[in-house]
This record gives sequence, C-alpha cells and structure tokens, in this order.
Amino acid sequence: MDKEREDWFWGIIDTVANKSGRAAKSRNLYKALRLKTAPELIDFMTEYNNYLAKAYRFDLWRAADLIDGELSDDSFWYFRDWLISTGRSYYEAVLADPDRLVESLDWADAEGHSFESFGYVAGKIYEKRFGALTAAEETKIYDELSDVHQYGQPAGGTHEDSFDLRFPKLEAGFEARMNKLEVPGQVNLLRFNLN
Repeated sequence: MDKEREDWFWGIIDTVANKSGRAAKSRNLYKALRLKTAPELIDFMTEYNNYLAKAYRFDLWRAADLIDGELSDDSFWYFRDWLISTGRSYYEAVLADPDRLVESLDWADAEGHSFESFGYVAGKIYEKRFGALTAAEETKIYDELSDVHQYGQPAGGTHEDSFDLRFPKLEAGFEARMNKLEVPGQVNLLRFNLN
C-alpha cells in the first residue's frame, strides 16, 4: 500500500472515528467524502477494502466471536467495518493483539461490534455523483478483497484451530461484564465455551 494514500485514508477515518454514535460517524464520513473526485473516492474504497482484507484473520474472528457470539461470514465482515470505524490506532492495536478488544466491551452499543452501513458510504456517494463503477474501477477496488474472500481462507490457520486460541484479557473482561449483567435463568455462554 502506498504510505501517502494510507495516511490520507486514515486521516479521513480518524476524523470521524472520534464522533460518538453510528449515525454521527456515518454522517461525518459522508460530509468528509461528498465532494471528493471520482479518483479520490475510488482510492478511498480501495484502501477501505484493503483494510477489510488485512483484518480477515481467524484469530480476530475468534476474538470477535467471544464478544458478539458466533459470527457468520457476513457478521464478521460487519465487525471489520466497525473495527475500521474506530480509527487507525485501535484498528492496528487490535490487529497486533486481538485481546485488546476487551477495551471495547464498555463502549459497544446495543448493535455490538457491527457497522455494516459504514462500509457503504463511499460507494453510495460515488454512485449518486458519478453513476455505476466501470468494470476496471470495480477490479481496482475489490481485487485484493476478492482474492482473500473468494479464493482463500482467513489468515492464521483454520477455523477449527482458532477454537484453541485464548484471549485472557478479553475472556476475563467479558466474564466480569456478564457477571454484572446476570439474568436469572440465562446461560453464560462464555463459561460454557471456555470450560
């Protein structure tokens, strides 16, 4: 990835990442992108999809499973949308150590760690202003992501191997949170999965 384009991309994301609430983040991302040129929007979407692909890893998927339940392919995609929306610093920290997701347990909202609509903002702006993407533009934007999703498995072993992974801080933080929220008769799935 081009360092200048990376910094440009994360500069936009970091500006909106500090906004609280999904609606505010989406609205501010829209404002940040609405006047960009067609090539700039294509560059943004390309970078976005590169970061989705970079986070397509079994260890991260397993950690996300621990905090949001067993995630489907689509749900894990929306989790990665959420992760990008948190900004560069947290995104990179979680990729370096998925156990850092424990930090998000207190500030995730009722929708959990999912933010599907965030990933659509740039594409909707492009379509509204410039029409449908050409085949060449689609290839540029989705090439790396397609290779990862359609032709390969997530990085880091197999899905079965990921069940052996342990995230001590995340597991302890989630268990403590569940203990605070105990509802009579409700099964604590974390304890069930870990024992």
